[in-house]
Amino acid sequence: MRPLFALLLLACGNEARLISTIEPDRPVDAGTPPTPTPTPDAGAIEEVPDAGGPPPGAQCSADGWCKDALLPDGGPITTRHLRAVFSRGPNEAYVVGDQGTLLVWNGAEWRTPIGIRPADDLFAVWASGPTDVWVAGTLGDPEAPQGMFAHFDGTQFDQIIKPLAKRPEGLFGFDKNDVWSVGTGGELRHWNGQAWTTSAGPTTEALTDVAGTGGRLWAVGASGTIVEHDGTQWRSMAAPPQTLGGLAAIAAFSPTRLIAAGGAEWLEYDGAQWTAKKWPAWLDLQILGLWGKTPARLWAVGPGGSAWKLENGTGARSDTGTTALLRDVHGWDDAHVWAVGFDGTVLRRYGP
Repeated sequence: MRPLFALLLLACGNEARLISTIEPDRPVDAGTPPTPTPTPDAGAIEEVPDAGGPPPGAQCSADGWCKDALLPDGGPITTRHLRAVFSRGPNEAYVVGDQGTLLVWNGAEWRTPIGIRPADDLFAVWASGPTDVWVAGTLGDPEAPQGMFAHFDGTQFDQIIKPLAKRPEGLFGFDKNDVWSVGTGGELRHWNGQAWTTSAGPTTEALTDVAGTGGRLWAVGASGTIVEHDGTQWRSMAAPPQTLGGLAAIAAFSPTRLIAAGGAEWLEYDGAQWTAKKWPAWLDLQILGLWGKTPARLWAVGPGGSAWKLENGTGARSDTGTTALLRDVHGWDDAHVWAVGFDGTVLRRYGP
């Protein structure tokens, strides 16, 4: 999805979209968004309680990754490549991907809004709640794409902000009036509840992910780039020597406990400096996505259906039951962890 991994820009085919009925695909309109076609199911996507463990007949791997976001016949809701996932709780998760795909988990089923798609491809998603969801991606010529933001109000995309000269790649927010985006060319943008504005930054390297805690932010990207926002301004941080690979993901647990990863690179921050950790070669780390509720147990995903459980300093490969490239992982707790990837792949873990 991002400059570090050019293969992630590949597109895929059509989808059948499940709301309560199946709606045909609609192309992206590069002009003013039309009014969505009214249907009985076009209302707000309400939250309902999660039923608990895997449903009867769930298709699960030996290590507990179960296929999710499926049609009644067992096929995926979409066959498009999915590139990011974000969860706010057991009854709330969001997935975005190619051709403007947005999937919403409400605790009982995966749904998708009826109406126009806001972009050609969506790379990032963040939400403060079911009626305040930001997505980011690109539209236009694949050789010279334009960036965009879109806001989903629980029923439809009510704001589409375009074109942006540089493509946003990652989103993170502290609340609905304090959302940050990072992207190509070191682009840093901030939403204050009224408008997106550009923030001065210390790098022109592509930034791929951003996370925050305690009012501070950190972003990572190409060539081992790490930048920090101290609440007032952005500055560069020194990565360990010989950190040459791209960093795809960052997890922030406290200002003195950060983890950044990408490919085989793994960096940890203790509040004073970044240090590199070397995992055993047999793990064959190729990390594209990283998430953990706490630093004691982290999940990472990557190409070929790869997943890794990194727990208390010990790593293990995890059988996901798929060979599809897995682009991102996020969750709420041990019973609500989702991994997403190519060909419409959505996987869920229901336990540690």
